[in-house]
Amino acid sequence: MTQDQVTTMEETLDSQIIITGPVGGKLGELSRKVNHRILCSQNYNSGEMELVYYIPESMEDQREILLLIKMLSAEKISGIWNIRANENDKTDVKIISNFIRIPSVVLDAMFVFRGSFYVYMRFNESDIEKVSDVILDRLTVDEGYSIEYLGESKGVFNTMKVISAEIPLFIITIASHPPQSELNYSNNPMGSSWKRAIKSLSPDDLINAVCVTDNTVSAPGFRPINENMHMYLGSVKNPLLVHLNRKFNENGIVTFSRTQSIEDSVFNMNFIISSDQVSQAVRIMGDMFTLFPEWSCQISFAANLDDAAERDLIPI
Repeated sequence: MTQDQVTTMEETLDSQIIITGPVGGKLGELSRKVNHRILCSQNYNSGEMELVYYIPESMEDQREILLLIKMLSAEKISGIWNIRANENDKTDVKIISNFIRIPSVVLDAMFVFRGSFYVYMRFNESDIEKVSDVILDRLTVDEGYSIEYLGESKGVFNTMKVISAEIPLFIITIASHPPQSELNYSNNPMGSSWKRAIKSLSPDDLINAVCVTDNTVSAPGFRPINENMHMYLGSVKNPLLVHLNRKFNENGIVTFSRTQSIEDSVFNMNFIISSDQVSQAVRIMGDMFTLFPEWSCQISFAANLDDAAERDLIPI
């Protein structure tokens, strides 16, 4: 790679791990009864990872299922039951958190089905020793957990195609022209050309991401993962994404593999979501366009994943 070329996210996140394991307690019992893939998102509260499982309101028609939902202290928001689990009370959350704490590891997707969770993650090969340590420390001593795959990444598009066979997925790309203030060094220390994959959004509105740029970054909040690739773990704030993330969380909309880029002052954001949540997501995006007119946002691409090509994932 020369200095004026940005490594692609596919080259950066060149390794992949897929793990499965049992979901115990009432959540495991619930997942076996609903016979439905329960989608999940991650948040961070007070430095600890929290998983939020989403149950559509339509599933509460059976008294037994509704009872289990209520026993899990679920909260209904916009017609979606939200079930929260943190590191202190769920072994599976702790295991996933241990992986996510590795600098380059990005969670692409997670769902629960018939008593088991399925987790898809990618990372940079330079972190293979850290990934191996978590495997040896956790997966080998916790009965029921297993590695479905560890090796060269099959690419985010191919991974999403596999998931889409189980959960039909949809791609939406937003293109925007950020205001100049957002392109200044204080808000955009990565420069004029970069790509990133989101790791998490924290309660203080920081976006934590694996980033690759066309130059060296020495700003606070950024630390190198692989300097040869100009690859960093970085934290920034972005009012557009903070607003969208809050609204998606409030409405139980789960995003898979969130990737973004800036090139020629155009900010591209990819969102891969469940096909049955498209209408709701588009309404939220439309409201965001109205609230942030200075970003000049537009939907530049939208399609069922099965009708899309790898090139349609612009930021990768």
